[in-house]
Amino acid sequence: MDSTHDAPRAGDPARTAIDGGDAHDVADAHWSALFAQFGAEVAQPLTAALERLRALTDGPGRDPVALQALAREIERARAAALLAQQLARLANPALQRRPEQLDLALVLREVVAERQPAARRRGTPLLETIRPAAVVVDPPLLHRLLHATLDWALAHTRSALHIGLDHRSWPARARLHVRFRHRPTDEVPDPQAPMHVDALDTLDWQLLRQIAVTAGLVLERADTACGCRLTVEFPRTVYAPIEGISTLELDTGFNSTFGSRPLAGHHVLVVTARRDLRQEIRDALRPLGLMIDIVGSVEGAREFCQAGPPHVLVHDAQLAGERLRALHADLRTLAHPPVFVEVADDGPRLNTSPFDAGGIARVGRATLADALPAALMFELSQDAPPPLSDRTPA
Repeated sequence: MDSTHDAPRAGDPARTAIDGGDAHDVADAHWSALFAQFGAEVAQPLTAALERLRALTDGPGRDPVALQALAREIERARAAALLAQQLARLANPALQRRPEQLDLALVLREVVAERQPAARRRGTPLLETIRPAAVVVDPPLLHRLLHATLDWALAHTRSALHIGLDHRSWPARARLHVRFRHRPTDEVPDPQAPMHVDALDTLDWQLLRQIAVTAGLVLERADTACGCRLTVEFPRTVYAPIEGISTLELDTGFNSTFGSRPLAGHHVLVVTARRDLRQEIRDALRPLGLMIDIVGSVEGAREFCQAGPPHVLVHDAQLAGERLRALHADLRTLAHPPVFVEVADDGPRLNTSPFDAGGIARVGRATLADALPAALMFELSQDAPPPLSDRTPA
């Protein structure tokens, strides 16, 4: 897992070993690069604003369009200056931190609800899958982290913004996930090609990184040619009861039927519009330690997969049709296509993909609790790619 503490340059999320006297050199290089970036982001809009001002001064009359552009460029420079002030405050060794136990799920839901209206106005859905979690962290820093995360992601997303909160089984930590597509998939030959995207390394990103460092959190960013996945881990996670939810319900993994939680870290996308079936699938998969996202339609699944495909796609048999077949066909062209599982009200108890003409595992709803975990255990053992937690970041 990558840590923002080990960053040799302003925008590089790759892990670098630091020891002894090298730490000061790396820190100096980081801040030098950061100040250079700040200068560039302030100078560019101010230069453009000055040119527009000269044109307006020398021109025959007032141009409303030019005045609006001038106002935008001045606002960009002002925003960059305010970000630099926040970075300076966060880097101050005298900054006081007062960690408290907080309901992370509740705080996250409040921040997402606060940002929903503005996101809707710009046509960006905020899709959330939030599990209960309690963490120990400084309250102001947590709020600033969540707002900075959404500011950065919303500035770059070209798709829906997927926000998730789940748990890592060992070490036991709450994890915040944010996924989005920063570029249309039809613009590149391989949308899933791993690469570091410099265009995402804005001052908003630098602020987010510095907040994580100051709060003692672990930050990891994995980019592809079209998508981005950000993960924030909370080392001081508390598995105490929250609003009547027991430690067992928080699913720490020690009471799992599978004990070692062999599928922990794998990502499952569930596609169904039926709330009762959603809950049944979630309950069946709970002991496996999976990351689970849910959408209600094939179109929603396609949008979700464009930001990064899951390891498993579980769909309601009622959604079967040409659009679902087309989605399956597109996903099968990937280097590591997901496993496909269908859940039918009157389907077989369990039919694995090698014995199905369409290469789809099929599970009957009547035996979902036993058959679905068995299906995933079998399908993911067939030359499956490693889970997210074991992948090397781009």
